[in-house]
Amino acid sequence: MEIDKPPFEPNFPGKQKKKSSTKRWLSYTLFFLVTLGIAYLKRYTEKIGKVKIVKLASCKAISIKGKYCFLNPILSNLYKHINSQVIWTAGSAFITYRPDMHYSQPFNQPFSDSLIEVCIPISGDYENQGKFKVCKLTEKQMARVIFRGARENLYRARRKLYEWIEQHGYKITGDIREVYVSNPKEGYPADTVTAIYAPIA
Repeated sequence: MEIDKPPFEPNFPGKQKKKSSTKRWLSYTLFFLVTLGIAYLKRYTEKIGKVKIVKLASCKAISIKGKYCFLNPILSNLYKHINSQVIWTAGSAFITYRPDMHYSQPFNQPFSDSLIEVCIPISGDYENQGKFKVCKLTEKQMARVIFRGARENLYRARRKLYEWIEQHGYKITGDIREVYVSNPKEGYPADTVTAIYAPIA
């Protein structure tokens, strides 16, 4: 009469010696951890693209000003206002700020307290309502870099952008624009895609 083997115990013909269950489970556990680690590294590896010169199209947006450290609540309030007005959005949310060099350094207090303008492109008509304003941005030549990774590490992409502009003899002629191509609240934070634009001449 054939006797059932324990789970995961292969029944090879001519098998003479069995591995202990402890060693067997250790092998499976190690394999699982290595596989998981490889997947984790692939997902969480930051990527900074090449700097390119592009033309950024003009747009109309609803904006509100505030401090960078309050970006998430400001953005949430802006979306709530737009939904209450039944306005169609026409692109990804973005922020604008002065091109000070300390923005290319690791996240620090001066940057956290800096004044930014949070914008969401819209289509259709809209009139200023209190702190919510309409801003119109004209088409401009921009140097652009695309970054995939957590927002707190955006300074690496800013630094690369500023260094490229300086090395190629350009000058920044206006406010920096950071476009949140993907919503940082959806999926993994390290998968967030941000495009950083600097107007140049």
